[in-house]
Parts: sequence; structure tokens; C-alpha cells
Amino acid sequence: MKYLIAIIMLSVSMLSMADSGFYGGASFNVINTDITRHSGFSVNAGYQFSNAFSIEARNMSDSTAGTHHGVKIDIGEIYGAYVTAALPISESLAPYVVAGWSKGEYRATYQGERVDVTDESGSYGAGIRYKMHPNLFGRLEYMQISDDVDLISANLNLMF
Repeated sequence: MKYLIAIIMLSVSMLSMADSGFYGGASFNVINTDITRHSGFSVNAGYQFSNAFSIEARNMSDSTAGTHHGVKIDIGEIYGAYVTAALPISESLAPYVVAGWSKGEYRATYQGERVDVTDESGSYGAGIRYKMHPNLFGRLEYMQISDDVDLISANLNLMF
């Protein structure tokens, strides 16, 4: 009986590790601040330990500038390190939560005067991952970057 239990546990362990490996991808993001909306792109790289757990680094760049009452607001970069935990509901679909640390670099310009601001904070969010192919998956995600900044992203990743 104990051999049967050991074989079952080993099989389950091997199945959960079947989707492990390095991955990288790109996203289109809509970034909201308290007063402006921006759009931009990001790249990410990570390691998926199992179908339920991964770590990754991201770097987001703003491609549009927002204006509020004559003040031009640019998001230079937002980057960070994150952990994701998923609850697979099928072989291809998994809702997940994400948490980690982010650092953002922002600029405000008014009548030629420029102010640079750097903000670091804990970040969190949730999303859904859809596996399209054994080595290709997409994600839709909402993330609260800081008290004043959140984003919605559509992401495509390739495992290698």
C-alpha cells in the first residue's frame, strides 16, 4: 500500500512540474494614474516552477504622455519583480494572483520646468492565463502598481 501511495504522489509531482521552464514575453498596457491615462509596452522574463507557481521580472515603458491642466505627465519606466500563484481549472486555463515590488519613474513638465519623481512600492494584482500551445500562453491582468498607478495588460509569452 505504501508503494502505491508513493507512486501516486510521484506521478502528481511530475505532472505539476510538466509545465516548468523559462519564459519571456511582451505586453500592451493601459496605465492609469489618478489624473491621466497612458498606453505602453512591456517585456517580461521569468521561470515557471510548476503550473501553479512562477517568478518574473518586468520592464514597462510609456509610449504616450498625458496632460492635465497644462501639465505634461510622462511615465518613464516601471519595473519590478513579482511572484505569481495560479489555480489551474483546466489544462489550458488558470486564474492567478500576482504580488511583488515595483519602481516607477515619472516626469511632470509645466512651462519648461521639469520635476522627476521616483516611486517604489509593493504591487499586487490578478489575472487569467490561457495556454494556447505547449510553449505559448497569453494573459489578461490587472495590477495595482502603487497608490496612484494601476494598469491593465494583455500579454503573450513563449516558454523555452
